[in-house]
Amino acid sequence: MSELDTASYTDARRTVIVLGFATAIAQALLLREAMAAMAGSELAWGSVMALWLVGMGAGSRCGTRWGSDRLAHTLPFLVMLLAGTGVVLFRAAPELTGAAPGETLTTWHALWLWTIAVLPAAAAGGLAFPILAEGLGDSGAGRAYALEAIGALVGGLVLSFVLAPLGAAAAICVGSGLLAAALVWPRSRVAAALLFLMACAAAGPAGNLLAHTAWRWAGHPGSLSEWRETHHQRVELAGGTPNTLYADGRLVAVYPNPFTTIPRAHLLMLLHPNPKRVFALGCLTDGSVGHMAEHPVDEIVTVEEDPQLVEVLPRWYGREFQQSLTSPRLRTVASDPLRVLSREGPWNLVVLRDGNPTTIRHNRTRTLEFFRTCRRHMSDDGVLVIRLEISDVYLGGGRGQASRSPRNHTPSGLPAVGGGSRRRGFARRRPVTGAAQRGSCRTRTPLGPTRDLELGL
Repeated sequence: MSELDTASYTDARRTVIVLGFATAIAQALLLREAMAAMAGSELAWGSVMALWLVGMGAGSRCGTRWGSDRLAHTLPFLVMLLAGTGVVLFRAAPELTGAAPGETLTTWHALWLWTIAVLPAAAAGGLAFPILAEGLGDSGAGRAYALEAIGALVGGLVLSFVLAPLGAAAAICVGSGLLAAALVWPRSRVAAALLFLMACAAAGPAGNLLAHTAWRWAGHPGSLSEWRETHHQRVELAGGTPNTLYADGRLVAVYPNPFTTIPRAHLLMLLHPNPKRVFALGCLTDGSVGHMAEHPVDEIVTVEEDPQLVEVLPRWYGREFQQSLTSPRLRTVASDPLRVLSREGPWNLVVLRDGNPTTIRHNRTRTLEFFRTCRRHMSDDGVLVIRLEISDVYLGGGRGQASRSPRNHTPSGLPAVGGGSRRRGFARRRPVTGAAQRGSCRTRTPLGPTRDLELGL
């Protein structure tokens, strides 16, 4: 192999690794944005992956017929830039599709947008692969796949542990800087370092610009005060009084909200006659745990899956929220709820207020297996409280319809004792008999006065 061929082989091998790095980061960022745009629906995975494979296939087909080595060596950088364009399109989806604030985008109505956001970056990656594989010799395809896999592994690790917490825009900037530096490094190390530093300097302003612009596109009321992209979600706070917290564009909590939060927090605690150890999931963001801790309990363990959300909330909400978390009876844990539930029982009261089971991830705490785990780790007099986001219209309004809702959401191992309003159901670990089987609740109909419902469960 001549010296020229050796240099060409080395450049092709380096560029294939860089291509794997770029495509892994681009694909992961587009998946994250699509999941957020579709309210966490798993259909986003199928849509983005299908479009990505179509783009890669079409690009590879074109690469076997057209293209040059010089073009192939610039395509990894282009993949990252096109992924950045896709991120902006996903953030602008509410504006481009005419969706109302808080409305979930569907795959069908936004298919054209998904196509424009995903296909260009995938096609650029596919176009480069056959050209670079040809430069690796007779067995170039196998070598190219192996080298691209190495680059993708490195890209995934860098994104997970370094770039993801910085935000999508910062990840694009820093990732592009890394790619440019890797491609330029053999020719000029000074130029490579300068390109990387320039990209890092642009990361912060780009992140703020995208966050505030996307906030306006989403149509949320108020102005964006704080934002953070974590490993789990994109968290945004609308400033003012009260504060409004959003996660991936969906309303999560309003704080302070004394007209709703305080009565609900005390009601949750009164569902058990003498709670000693309480497991509370989804009770931190609206400040409920601070009022729950006013009751004479031994310990309340409030659980949130997102560690960074637990870190930023006290700073975002202010001094009053910070003081509410100082109770010696209150402990906040950032961990998997199933792990905490299993390791730290038994519990007298288990409160599940973590939202609707609209996705596979959110459904983890509404499965039969999870309820059985609750049963195993609750005390004999334990009570399980479940949040049920079902309207009165859906329930049909009658005694039978209202009573069936809590029953259908609890397994046979947890006999239903009573129903809360249209948003809560609760169950005991041990069956009850006699007059205690008749629960009572109050509901407010959409167009009528408050009425009493006796639930003979």
